[in-house]
Parts: sequence; C-alpha cells; structure tokens
Amino acid sequence: KGMRVVGPIATSGVLPHDPDRERRSAKCTIKEFLAGAWDMKAKIRNTFKRDDFSDKIYAKTQEDKAHRFCEGPFTEEDVDRHLGTKDWVPLRRFGVDQKGGIRVVDDAHENRSNDTTSRDEKLITSSVDVIVSMSRLWISIMGDDVDLGAWALDEFKAYRQIPVHPIERRYCVIAIVNPNPDPKTKVESPKVEYYVMNGHCFGHTAAVYNYNRRPLALNKILLTLFKIPTDFYYDDRWAIEPTATIASSYETTEEAMFTLGIRAQNDKA
Repeated sequence: KGMRVVGPIATSGVLPHDPDRERRSAKCTIKEFLAGAWDMKAKIRNTFKRDDFSDKIYAKTQEDKAHRFCEGPFTEEDVDRHLGTKDWVPLRRFGVDQKGGIRVVDDAHENRSNDTTSRDEKLITSSVDVIVSMSRLWISIMGDDVDLGAWALDEFKAYRQIPVHPIERRYCVIAIVNPNPDPKTKVESPKVEYYVMNGHCFGHTAAVYNYNRRPLALNKILLTLFKIPTDFYYDDRWAIEPTATIASSYETTEEAMFTLGIRAQNDKA
C-alpha cells in the first residue's frame, strides 16, 4: 500500500538504535502540523513567485507526471476534490544547483511535516573507507598483482519509486510555479500549480529511511544468494571484483533489480 511520511518512522529491525533522544523525537504532533494548513496555503498563494529555476522545476515535475509518480496539475479546490479533504499541507518545490543541473527539493522543513517525524533507528551508509577496505581485502586474498574492476549502478528517480501510503498523500502535495504563457492570450502569467505525489518526495525525513530499506534488502539478496561483494550509498550501488568476474557481477545485479521491479539507469557502469 505504500509507506507513511509523517509521524513515527517504521522500524526496520536491521538498523542500529539511535541513542540521541532529542534528535529522534518529534517536535510537534500531526494535529498541530495540520493546524497550520491554511497558513501554509496562504503563504504559497501570496509569496511563491517565479525564479531562475522555475522552468527546470516545471520540466522535471512534468517528467514525474509522465512516469506516474504524481498527478496534476491542480488548483487548491481541485486538490480538495482529488483527496476528498481540505486537510492537506503543501510543500514548496525549489531547485538546488548541482553539478551543472538542478535537484528539485520539496520543502518539508518549511511546512513542518518533518517536525512530526520520530524514529528509533540511526541510518548507517557506506563510505569511501568501505571501498578502500574492499580493495585491500581483494589484494590480501588474491595477491598484489590482482587485476581489479569495478562498477556502479544508479537507481532511476529512486525516492519516487517508493510509493506513499494512500492516506498520507495529503502530506505530499507539492507546489510549483508554471512559468508558461497563457495558452489563449500568449501573455506570460506565471501561476502556482499543485501536484499530488504517488512516490516519495525528496525532502521528507521519512523518505530517507523508507527508501533505504530497499537497498538494504537488495544487499542481503546479492550477498547471500549471489555472493556479490557489493555495497551502496543511498541510490548508488557499487561493487569491486577481479576483472574475470566483474562483468558477471554487474549483469547479475542488473537482472536481480529488474526482476524485483527496481528501475535503474546504467550510465555509471
């Protein structure tokens, strides 16, 4: 059915306990968060204007729609009808300049949805140290003259692939500025549009934890069933092996992901 994005984050039973009570505790209740719905809608309505990123944000949102990761465009009244409630709080979608392009982020800090989040576990991710350690381990096993190869595989719109629980889609209504001219008058008239997400927003704290359950599960499958020495950093999966087996390792991982319905893009292979 999908995963929840506000309130307590589901415990995986795999990640370690987070001892920092202040860091893992919620700062407000869902009821308190929803009480700010009208104010957040008014803020979006009155202050959200076109900026240097609006064109690209609009284009990326249309990509999301084409892949059925969201539905829209809607007005406020349309969203009320689509969700069957007026109790929804929009997230402002903004752009972050990144490596010559932009990453779209949905501001779950501004609308306070992240303040409702609590968790018991601490997220642990891979690092450069793991890559170095794996390379050294292969050398210690195979000798200094071993010829090592590597691959990396990136998931396609990773967070979007994780569905949101239907009753929580009202917490995943994103607001963007449509920068296009009026189709009838051809006059520029930027306006706010709303889209209801089916997949996770990049901006929710819960999205980070909800998403990482899947690569953790895939790690278990690849290590246990296929004996592939692989690890991941969020949506980037990688492996290091002798060149004699590295191609088979990559092909097996790609096929396993396809079988499990995990969409990947192999531009980093």
